[in-house]
Amino acid sequence: MGSYSCVSPKRIGLIAGQGELVVIAARHLRERGSQVMAVGFDRATAETIAGEVDIFQRLRLGSLNKLIDFFRSHGIDTVLMLGKIHKVRMFRDFRPDTRALKLWRKLLDRRDDSILLALVDELAAEGITVERIDRHLRHLMAPAGKLSRRGPDRREREDAALGWKIAKGIGRLDLGQTAVVKNRAPVAAEAMEGTDRTILRAGELAGPGAVVVKVAKPRQDYRFDVPVVGLDTIRAMAAAGASALAVEADRTLFVQREEALPLIRRHRIAFWGCRASDFSDSPAKAGR
Repeated sequence: MGSYSCVSPKRIGLIAGQGELVVIAARHLRERGSQVMAVGFDRATAETIAGEVDIFQRLRLGSLNKLIDFFRSHGIDTVLMLGKIHKVRMFRDFRPDTRALKLWRKLLDRRDDSILLALVDELAAEGITVERIDRHLRHLMAPAGKLSRRGPDRREREDAALGWKIAKGIGRLDLGQTAVVKNRAPVAAEAMEGTDRTILRAGELAGPGAVVVKVAKPRQDYRFDVPVVGLDTIRAMAAAGASALAVEADRTLFVQREEALPLIRRHRIAFWGCRASDFSDSPAKAGR
């Protein structure tokens, strides 16, 4: 993906969803000298992030005018979009204002990338740039090679090779980024439910021993989306009895490493970073 400057602006905005990633990002940005102004859309986000930023404003999901006014009033022209906003909320508590409704009606479809790219363009029209997440969190990218004490065995490498193809396929359709395989049989593919629930569903369907693969989408836009694994991922794997985790190296964030690695060791999970070249000739090459 190339190298990027790690210089942070004096003031930066966060459009914050749920999850530890927004806390990690806010702390990192403040450590680098930035003031962080954040908006979030639910109580859980407020409880998680409010004490980690300089200013936090909770908004109703769909309040596009208020979101833009918040950033403009605080002199913010650079923002990051981080964390989970579960898509099921579209069917529950999405109440768009007139500006958001106009944007919503112009969408050709309502896949994640379509929605978020439209939001990025709307912010750009107001002079607010959504920056690539990896410009600021490059140090958290999972490297290639073995990341756990135990490396994958032959069966796990073969399962990962098939999982890679499936995950790239659903990513191309903007459905998800995660696939679960056991004994070269596809078990589960991520959609609206998210990675952790996909893993738990795979455990219910196939029992222990499945391999989880998480990749970047072929056209991953790092301004508003980035593959992430962390403590919750490992907890879901432990609950499902999954035996191995393969992630796309240099394109997937690995957060909460200090907390996750002991759990990985305790459950003897094989965890490694892969590249496309690992699967180009033979599935048995993956993870070597």
